[in-house]
Amino acid sequence: MERKTKKYPEGYFLLYWMSLGIAIGVAIGVAMGNISLGLPIGVAIGAVIGSFIERDYKKKGLIRKLTKAEEKRRNRGMWIGLILGIIFALIVVGFFVFG
Repeated sequence: MERKTKKYPEGYFLLYWMSLGIAIGVAIGVAMGNISLGLPIGVAIGAVIGSFIERDYKKKGLIRKLTKAEEKRRNRGMWIGLILGIIFALIVVGFFVFG
C-alpha cells in the first residue's frame, strides 16, 4: 500500500510561523509593557523558524509551486493587508496629531 505524501504550497510554513510569531510577539510585548517592541521580535522569530522549515521541506521535495488561483488569492490578501495597515497607521497618526 502506497502512502501519499502531502505537498505544501510555497511560503506555507513561512506565513504560518510568522502568524504564530505575531501572536507570540504580542504576548512578549504585553509582558515587556510595550507591544510595539514585541511584534517585530515575534515576526523575526516566526520568519526564522518558518524559513528553516520551508527550506527543509523544499529539500525533501514537499514544496510545490503556487497555482494561479493561490497566487491571485495571496496577492489579493497582500493588497488588503497593505491597505488596512495604511488606514491603521493614518488613524494612529491622527490620534497623535488631533487628539
